[in-house]
Amino acid sequence: MKVFIFDNYSLMSDILISLAAFIAVMCYGKYKETPVRYFIFYLVFIVFVELVANYPKFLIFYIKGTLFERNFWWYTLCWNMGSALFFSFYFRKTMQSSKLKIILKASTIAYIVFAFISIMLDYKTFFTAFMPGINIGGMLLILMSISIYFIEVLESDKILTFYKSINFYISSVLLIYFFATIPLIFFNRYSNLADMDYLVLKWSVLFCANFMMYVTFSLALLCCKPQNQ
Repeated sequence: MKVFIFDNYSLMSDILISLAAFIAVMCYGKYKETPVRYFIFYLVFIVFVELVANYPKFLIFYIKGTLFERNFWWYTLCWNMGSALFFSFYFRKTMQSSKLKIILKASTIAYIVFAFISIMLDYKTFFTAFMPGINIGGMLLILMSISIYFIEVLESDKILTFYKSINFYISSVLLIYFFATIPLIFFNRYSNLADMDYLVLKWSVLFCANFMMYVTFSLALLCCKPQNQ
């Protein structure tokens, strides 16, 4: 089973992401008057990101030997940075506390500055590999966004009906996803293409985490009721 996942990871992930985006679009009418519509846009955006990420397969004869030969830069901008900035924006939209919004906005600006300085100082790595600093910084920004969301829920009447909110399920599954995948970032530098046991384990963990996350997103969109802010 693990080897099957390793050999077919990309295809199965694309199907999973596309299915979640399709369900999200089908649910748009239900959430169009709430901030959840931005989350639906995000799921559709992920499909776009994955489609564009395949450009090396089709343009290899034109980009071979250039900085754009590999798609690390695309994933760094649109996935690592893009996801962090989106969830920071999204959770600010769901908050009512001005103080918490300011804290999260300041953290977001700090991350943007850090990310672009990191890219300018090491632009070659930006095009040839993932940048752990940007990746970890983005995860920390998302975790901060989730933590601030939970703090506001605990301090308000939302705690009485938290289980009815789609944002609770989005936050919870993101936490589980990061706890499952963050260790892979630290161990990744010690792996190599010859270590098949680790590679199979890595992609199996990533697929299981993605499966759990996108299925939860889909079920939450289908089952939860829209809540106006």
